[in-house]
Amino acid sequence: MGKKRVALCLSGFIGTVDKHIKGEEIDYHYGYEKYMYPSVLSYEGVDVFIHSWSITHEEGIKKLYKPVRSIFE
Repeated sequence: MGKKRVALCLSGFIGTVDKHIKGEEIDYHYGYEKYMYPSVLSYEGVDVFIHSWSITHEEGIKKLYKPVRSIFE
């Protein structure tokens, strides 16, 4: 049997400090840090897939997560 792989699927909009997309936007690096260590992304064999409405952060998110596939709309 081959090596096992994990798919991490992220979707949605960059959150804000208040409900209903109000208030200051949360830095998307914060979520990455939580996934990175000692969690899912710190292991080999993780493929990231992203669907997001945060088009203003597309390049930064792609650079950070290096997704296999992504859609920003």
